[in-house]
Amino acid sequence: MIAPPISQGHRHWRYEAEQVGRILRSQAERKQQFVLILPLLDHGMSQPTTNTNRAGKTRKAIKQALVALRQATADGGNAVDLQSLLEQACNFSLQNGCFPATYEEMQPVPVLHAGILP
Repeated sequence: MIAPPISQGHRHWRYEAEQVGRILRSQAERKQQFVLILPLLDHGMSQPTTNTNRAGKTRKAIKQALVALRQATADGGNAVDLQSLLEQACNFSLQNGCFPATYEEMQPVPVLHAGILP
């Protein structure tokens, strides 16, 4: 709800504003879903590196946690989105040694790779 910059045309500004709005809405939804999975994060979901196995996620434990969440709450959320968040939290755990306490802790700082928006 802010005015477009002088240097940009109105269509270009509208495109940028709509894109930012979509990103913010999707991040807000994922943050709400993260609150649902936060109590489920357990060290049994990620396996550390051993002599015979490399580090990774334990998919069986993730699936069981999702089933338990669906049975425990009426607002189980979208199963695919919740599984994605659980796997993202497990990847964070494998990289940092602990599970994230907040959704924002998992998110990398955005860096512009291309100088022009598509």
